[in-house]
Amino acid sequence: MAFCPKCKGTMDTTEIVCPHCGFDFPPTSDWQPNDSRDSFAWSPLAEMALTISSLAAVFGAFGSVIISLNALAQGNLIAGLLVGPITFFLQLGMLVVFLRVQK
Repeated sequence: MAFCPKCKGTMDTTEIVCPHCGFDFPPTSDWQPNDSRDSFAWSPLAEMALTISSLAAVFGAFGSVIISLNALAQGNLIAGLLVGPITFFLQLGMLVVFLRVQK
C-alpha cells in the first residue's frame, strides 16, 4: 500500500496516478515529496513502528550482553560464550536495518 503525497489517500504501489485526487507522479527519479522515503510507502505509523523497533533492538542488544555476562558468572559457558554473542549480533543487525530504513 502506498500513500499519495498530495491528498494522503491510499493507493496501490503500482499506480502512477492517484485514484482519489488524480495526482500524476513525475517520471523523473529525482523528485521526492516531503513525506516519502526512497522506495518505501511512508506513513507516521510506519515511522513510529521503526522508532519503537530501533529502541527494542538497542535494549535487546544491551540485555543480551548483561545476560551473557551473568551466564558466564554462573559458569554457563555455552550461554555466555555462544548464545549471548549470537543474540547480541542479531539485535545489532536488526538495529542497523531499522536505522537505515528510517533515514
